[in-house]
Amino acid sequence: MSIRRISKLLIALSLLIIAIVITTSCSVQVKEEPIEPIKIKIADFYVDIWVNRGEGSTYYVGESIKINFRASKDAYVTIYDYDTAGYVRQIFPNWYHKSNFVQAHRVYSIPGAGYTLEIDGPAGREELRIVAVLSRSSAFIDYGFSASKVYPRVSSSHSGFSSSLRVRLSSVPNEEWAEDTTHFYISY
Repeated sequence: MSIRRISKLLIALSLLIIAIVITTSCSVQVKEEPIEPIKIKIADFYVDIWVNRGEGSTYYVGESIKINFRASKDAYVTIYDYDTAGYVRQIFPNWYHKSNFVQAHRVYSIPGAGYTLEIDGPAGREELRIVAVLSRSSAFIDYGFSASKVYPRVSSSHSGFSSSLRVRLSSVPNEEWAEDTTHFYISY
């Protein structure tokens, strides 16, 4: 091999090494954005519930809260509040919203016009559960809301109520009911 040929090979090899070093040492800065969780809806009948500040947010005693919900089909909806004192209350339907029938894809809000929902203690994690059925069902008990019991207490046990609700829903075909939950925290 001639010296000239060896020189050309060394120059080509040097350029290749320089190109590799430059390529690997350059880094592209990508700004990482938090990825919002997506609720995947497998069934064609589903419900959503959320609070105005978002799931997992904190509310302080005395502040107002707004609860929003919707169903993918016309349905009969009941919303339960698993409160920080250990009780379960029915908050929809209620004295102000007596009918639990909702139209498909329409967003409903609690409270409605004319009243507010104010946070009270004790501090802790509070959960909201929405349950919807496609037709009126004996799975739901009328807890008798009134002007003095706007949001009637339905149980003094979170786990006991959840168990009895599951039993009542077992009489409804799976494709004819849906549920969702959200939670928030209460602080002083």
